Amino acid sequence: RERTMAALTTATEDDGDPSLETARRDLQAAMATRDALEAEASAITSELESPGPSGGPAMGVKTPLVDSEGFPRADVDVHRARHLRHRLACIQTDHKAAMKTIERLLPVVLAPRDDQESHQAPGRIFARITQVRAGSPASRAGLRVDDAVVAFGDAVDLADLKAWTVSHVNVEFPVVVDRGGHRVNLRVMPQAWAGEGLLGCVFVPAT
Repeated sequence: RERTMAALTTATEDDGDPSLETARRDLQAAMATRDALEAEASAITSELESPGPSGGPAMGVKTPLVDSEGFPRADVDVHRARHLRHRLACIQTDHKAAMKTIERLLPVVLAPRDDQESHQAPGRIFARITQVRAGSPASRAGLRVDDAVVAFGDAVDLADLKAWTVSHVNVEFPVVVDRGGHRVNLRVMPQAWAGEGLLGCVFVPAT
């Protein structure tokens, strides 16, 4: 837990208005922390809810660990169960802290700014798609591998792209890609699906 919270220190210790670059860096750190915590929580929950050795009962997330007479159960690993449950509780606390940091920094990163043109000229390619998973929101929207991103909502670079996606879950917005020299207009809606992420595709910086 100490390593997890260390990743949030910079993003939470200053309640003032951070600079844009600092906000972007701290937002990315908070998002990475959130993703790692969610992955760990999923693995712990899976272990707790899976049958024990030789098909024994699952330890469970909230199942009592003592029998009807108040003694530790003999059919589950009580020590292991307590350890996992404690870790899960710590993860939930850390996850709330990460989400508060994300909620605080998103408006800073996505706020309109006068120097926006200096980051990217209108119509300039700033990212490329290297992978699109079948059945993903990106696939359903019509995004393809090798598409070059020209416009992605109000995002102006790759750092803004992820922040924009997280702040527009279940909200459709316009995306323009360059596909073989032709501009293609699409509508994308980030949302939870069976796979990882909110879009199910991989972006890399334009070269």
